Amino acid sequence: GAEEEFRSIPEGCLPQTYEPQRIAEVWSQHPRCCLARLSHILQLSAPFGGKLIVDTIRYGLQDETPAESAARHAARARELRQVLTALGPLYIKFGQMLSIRPDVIPPTALYELQKLCDAVPSYPTSDALQLVEAELGQSPGALFIDLTDESTPIAAASLGQVYRCRLKQTGEEVALKVQRPDMVRAVSLDLYLLRQSMRTVEWFKENIMTRLLGAADRAAFDVALLDSFARASYLELDYRHEAANQQRFAAEVVPRVGEKLIYVPRCHPALTTRKVIATAWRRSHAESHPRPRPRPRPRPCHTHVHAYAHAHAHA
Repeated sequence: GAEEEFRSIPEGCLPQTYEPQRIAEVWSQHPRCCLARLSHILQLSAPFGGKLIVDTIRYGLQDETPAESAARHAARARELRQVLTALGPLYIKFGQMLSIRPDVIPPTALYELQKLCDAVPSYPTSDALQLVEAELGQSPGALFIDLTDESTPIAAASLGQVYRCRLKQTGEEVALKVQRPDMVRAVSLDLYLLRQSMRTVEWFKENIMTRLLGAADRAAFDVALLDSFARASYLELDYRHEAANQQRFAAEVVPRVGEKLIYVPRCHPALTTRKVIATAWRRSHAESHPRPRPRPRPRPCHTHVHAYAHAHAHA
C-alpha cells in the first residue's frame, strides 16, 4: 500500500537542504503516496473548516454574549491545536510559528498554540533508542546511563523529543534530543503538497482573479512565502545546524555580557548527528511561561538581539 511505498523511499534520495525541485522530482514519482497523504489531510482538517464556516454564517446573523463568544473561541482554539497535532510535524511547526505572534493571533488561540512547543504527544522510546544506535554507532547503554526502554521523555515537540540522562564515560548529566522517525520523508512530502497547492493558488489569482474578473494585478507571493518557511523548517531536520548555532551564540554573545547573564549549554560534538544532539543539562524555564521577576528585563531583551541584528526598521 501507500504506507509501505512511503517507507521504502530511501532518505538519501531526498536533499539535506530545502531544494523544492529535487523534492518534486522524488514525490512526483509516487502519486499513490501523495494522494494518500492529501486524503488524510482533508479527512482531518475538513470537519474543523466546516465548523468555522458554520460559525461565520451563524454568528454573523445573530448576536452572542461575550461569555458565549469567549467559550466558542476557546473551543475552536483547542480544536485547531488538535488538528495541527494530528496533521503532523510540519503543521505543528507552523502552529509553533504562529504561537509567538500575538500581533496576529488572539490570546485564546495563542495560549493553545503555545502548547505545541513542548507538549506534543511523544513516540515510543524503543523507536528513539533504535535511532540513537543507528546514528551514533553504539548501543545507548554503552554511551548513556538512565536511558532504557522504560525511560520517559521530559519533553516532546514537532520534530523530536528530549531525554534526561547521563554520559557513561563521565557521569555528566545531558539533555539528549532524538528526532522522530521518518521526518525527512514526512516533511518533504508535506512541503511538496503545500507548494503544489500554492502554485495552484497563484495560477488562480493570475488567470481567474486578475485576467478574467479584473482584480488588481499584484505579484503573487504565495510560493515564495512558503519557500521561506520551508527553508527554515527543513534546516531544523539537521541537528548539526542547531549545534553550530549554539556554538556561534556562545562565541559571540557570552564574551560580551558574561556568563552570569547568559548560559549556553555545551554541546557534545561526538554525540551529535543529523538526528541526535546531546547538550549539557540545565534546569530552566520556558520564556513563554516566565517566572515573576522583581525587576524590569530590558537588558536580557537587548542581549538576545545584540549579536544577530543585521538591519534596522525602516519605512
